[in-house]
Amino acid sequence: MTIPKYTIFKNEVYNQLKPDEKTLLFYWALIDDSSWEEVPPPYFPDAAEGHAKVIQILKKSSQIKDIIVDDPDYFLKRFVQGEFLANYLLACELEAKLNGSWALDIANLQKTDPPDVIFKKDEAVVSLEIKGMLSAANLKDRIIREVKPYLGNKNYDNFLLLLLFPVCPRENPSRVNQLIEGYYIYEEIIRKENSPLYLLQQLLPRFAYSLRDKRRQVFCQCFTENNRRGSGFTLDNLAGRIVKNYFEKLEIA
Repeated sequence: MTIPKYTIFKNEVYNQLKPDEKTLLFYWALIDDSSWEEVPPPYFPDAAEGHAKVIQILKKSSQIKDIIVDDPDYFLKRFVQGEFLANYLLACELEAKLNGSWALDIANLQKTDPPDVIFKKDEAVVSLEIKGMLSAANLKDRIIREVKPYLGNKNYDNFLLLLLFPVCPRENPSRVNQLIEGYYIYEEIIRKENSPLYLLQQLLPRFAYSLRDKRRQVFCQCFTENNRRGSGFTLDNLAGRIVKNYFEKLEIA
């Protein structure tokens, strides 16, 4: 069974989404319950209920509905929990906000190989990698194992690592967001560690980063299933931050 094409998702789902539906889809796209304990803690979100909401929204597309009906379990694991949904949503949102100034690499988007999302402008390439997690217990190992090996690739010269934390029910999202700000320390892992400028920066913290160091950044944000309290922990907010604080400030050599 194939996954839905990006253009079909964009035209038949994303372009029809209400803001609350977009927020809900992205929240659940970040959550992979395959790694949960056999009996997850009671404070974890209800995956069965959440996935039912996701499927109901995605079925608004007749072509995607046919794929879901063919094998709903596979679709859920492959498309919703397998990062495609999160990647598609972020790509759609960035395409809209970049307004044609950068071109989305659709072929890369429909593959399972990293990075998750690529945008191109002339010879420049920006790569984005999404890491959604309910716990950061093994985050350092994941970054070293899943991200660091690719940093030698020229497509990672302009690289943005997104550490995204879905907030569990009854948690205070503002408090969670304050806590995750500490994870900006992972920028040290994705910078060019063997460069003289990097080593000097370790000795002199105020020394200016090299140009490549500036291009490799980490953005952290928590996410809620809805935005009823106007928290702003949404896909729209994240995409706005990426455009304003990364793309618009990017210096291409």
